[in-house]
Amino acid sequence: MCPHALGTKNGREQALFYQFGGQSSTGIVTPDSTFNWRCIPIEGLSEVNIRDGEWYTANNHSQDQTCIDGIEIEVKP
Repeated sequence: MCPHALGTKNGREQALFYQFGGQSSTGIVTPDSTFNWRCIPIEGLSEVNIRDGEWYTANNHSQDQTCIDGIEIEVKP
């Protein structure tokens, strides 16, 4: 997953990710899909690793999001 925004929602630390592989609760992730956005509480993350390689996003990145109401850092396309 590639993080696109970090901040808070109702005082809780959140991250908005683009998932580019693996599985989700609905099944196998389709590469390049505009439906691969994931909003995850930071406290729910574990075993996070940084990897080298391509950065993934979708062409709908500029749409308004409701995952984070207080953005601390955000990737701009």
